[in-house]
Amino acid sequence: MHRARVPHQIERATQKAAENRESVSLKKGGIITEEAREMIRDLSVEGRVPDSKMNLVIQTVGRWLQMDICDKISERTVGRVVEEGGLATKAQLVQEIENEQAFTISGDGTTIRHINYESKHITVNAPSYESGASADTKKPRVRFAGITSGTNHKSETQLQGWKDLSEEYYMAYNTIFKGEKGVADPLAFATYINGNGSDHSEDQKKLNRILFEWKMLCDRLLRGKEAMRTMPLEELVRALWEASMKKIEDAGGHEAWNLLSEDEKDAHDRTAYNKLCDTLGEHAWNELPEDVRLEASLFIWAGCAMHKEMNATKGGADRMREYWMKNNLTPPVKLYNRDNAAAAALGSSMAQDRANEISQGGAIKAASLAGLLFNHKDDKKGLQDTYRNFFELYLGYAVAFPQTSSTRFQSHLEASAELLIHLPLYLSLLLEVKDNKEKGNFNHLENNVYIALQDIPTLTEMAALTLYLLAISHPYMRVVRGSGEHRVNAIDLATFHEKVKGHCQNLIDNPDLVLAPDACFTTGALDGKTWERPEALYTVHRMAPKLPHLRGCFVSFVEGALETWGRFTSEFTHGGAIDRLTVDQKKKIFISATNDHNEGALGGLRKSFWRAGSLSLRRHNAGTTYRMNGTRGYMQNVLTHVQRIRLRSATRLYQKMNPDSRRRKAQATYDAQKAQDKRQKASERREKLADAERFLDNLELELDLAALRTGRKSNNQKISVSEMKAQIDWHRRLDLERKIPIKALINKMKKDEVLVQLIIAVTRYHQTPWPLYVHGTGQVSIDTHQASAEMEWDEAEDAEDAYLSREIT
Repeated sequence: MHRARVPHQIERATQKAAENRESVSLKKGGIITEEAREMIRDLSVEGRVPDSKMNLVIQTVGRWLQMDICDKISERTVGRVVEEGGLATKAQLVQEIENEQAFTISGDGTTIRHINYESKHITVNAPSYESGASADTKKPRVRFAGITSGTNHKSETQLQGWKDLSEEYYMAYNTIFKGEKGVADPLAFATYINGNGSDHSEDQKKLNRILFEWKMLCDRLLRGKEAMRTMPLEELVRALWEASMKKIEDAGGHEAWNLLSEDEKDAHDRTAYNKLCDTLGEHAWNELPEDVRLEASLFIWAGCAMHKEMNATKGGADRMREYWMKNNLTPPVKLYNRDNAAAAALGSSMAQDRANEISQGGAIKAASLAGLLFNHKDDKKGLQDTYRNFFELYLGYAVAFPQTSSTRFQSHLEASAELLIHLPLYLSLLLEVKDNKEKGNFNHLENNVYIALQDIPTLTEMAALTLYLLAISHPYMRVVRGSGEHRVNAIDLATFHEKVKGHCQNLIDNPDLVLAPDACFTTGALDGKTWERPEALYTVHRMAPKLPHLRGCFVSFVEGALETWGRFTSEFTHGGAIDRLTVDQKKKIFISATNDHNEGALGGLRKSFWRAGSLSLRRHNAGTTYRMNGTRGYMQNVLTHVQRIRLRSATRLYQKMNPDSRRRKAQATYDAQKAQDKRQKASERREKLADAERFLDNLELELDLAALRTGRKSNNQKISVSEMKAQIDWHRRLDLERKIPIKALINKMKKDEVLVQLIIAVTRYHQTPWPLYVHGTGQVSIDTHQASAEMEWDEAEDAEDAYLSREIT
């Protein structure tokens, strides 16, 4: 009887559980609740749940939690909810900027799928929005301002990206807050910029200059606006009347003004208004005290510490390469690519010289090739898991080779140390790979690496790089590289960089600080802390007796690095902008010591495109800024119910604007115009060349050497410099061996020197069976009548074919 009751008990238990299931609604009054919106954003941004799977995930989780989820979420709704978070981030950043009225920026760029992208960050003193955190407790926080795309990588385009961002962010802020805290003027964005952090490239130096100009222009415009608000009504009316009359005059008078369209009139109105603001602002600026003007014009630049270290390594490698030649020592073996190896082995003497000239060797080249072989960024190339499995077998743990193929900081130094530490294993691995092949041969890359790892000069350079890595590079990174709460302010590193240069000098003066058998980290390492890879130092010491030039090579490397450190720390010069900062100014300026956050953001975008090829830039920015800037807490604890309603309306409006479509159209338009401009220039260049050819075709040759030696033509008239250059140009068309100097050099010569070149060309003309220029074709043919009588007819044909196969320019 007990068994007979079991089915009924199960049925009753199931019915009771169903009756007790909690019913959860995602919507209230047909509108998704704030709690549900937050859950959707978290699942999408943090959990990376695809929009198409969002409803399935929510329903599945609800079922396992014994909950009935009453509503469904569409893919379109998921996208809109995520973008609400992105729009809230824009309002958040503007609020933080307006509260502090001081911040710094940083950026970096790259090309992804043939489009230029620029990552942007803002560093501002801001509170934490987590529950329980005090709004008065502020600290420098690096805020991700999104990634923008530009038609090109010019400095002006990068500046325009910041201008567009400020307009967009301030529009979001003013839309959500509706003037509750006053209307924020986007011009204020530029005036609050107190610094910029970037790499050391020329385009960034120019960007700093035009950023400062933009900052000062916006300052004048704001002061002009304020002057108009406070000036007496009569003065204001007079100023506006004069500006209006000047506007009409510039347009060409009243009749011309009346013929303009409304859009053109609006453009003239804006220009006239800005000119008036600028004039009034300039007057207000000149009346300010000197200390106020200095404070308003504060702008600091600091270069990325990672780029300083990378360039110092490059400088050291260049000096180390010179060391072998200056001391007449056998340099590292050349590591030819496949084509240059063939040219060096079988080519003509000219081809061999060219192959030797452009081919490189040494530790940096060997480390690059090893990175391609052992850890290629393309997982279809190189040894990949074969490499990892081999080392796991022999070492008991997997090894990841430094990613030199991805141009990671320190990677070439790290690769050199790694290759030395496990040198026998790397040689064994290469032999194993070779023996496992059907024909038992190395491929070209494997052979290059195998040769390099047995070349004493190459190993010497690797040892020098390893010592520098332990003494300078590792300790330097430990100081400058931080994240989150441990970020380092670049403007505080002036003394530290002097210490870096001082320690480099110590190593030059006394290389035994790292080369001596009893070398200790307390004196050998920059920071006096334990060697990061002590086994690397022990390996170098063990190999030192077989590396007779290690000391000189290491000293040369450090000398080159020291010189580069001096060039790349110019912003810390005594009496410079950073050195003159006051204590109060330093509190308002925080520039991250490295640019890792921007480079990481660009890498994140690349990965996002890999995961979702159709992902829009707008959607990527919305999710990433929401996640990285603590916007969840901002929306929970700062935005009111009314402001969230405005946020939803603003998001729908923003989506309708479709900025991604406008961005793609602008890029396509720019590309089409650029191509058209290049075609036009090419056409003009061809026409110009054709004109020059026609001129030379009709040129009367001066071939009388006796007359030329006296500086005269065959008609006994003096020959001018321009005539001599024209004669040389005619001979240059036939100069297949390029013996006549190029035009640029001829143009720099004095008259007597030009005459000498003409005489040489005419002399060569008389002595050589010159080919005849075929007028209007840009080609030449052989005049067999001038050729030697002994030349066979087939030889003349061969020579003619050779000349006809060459394009004469």
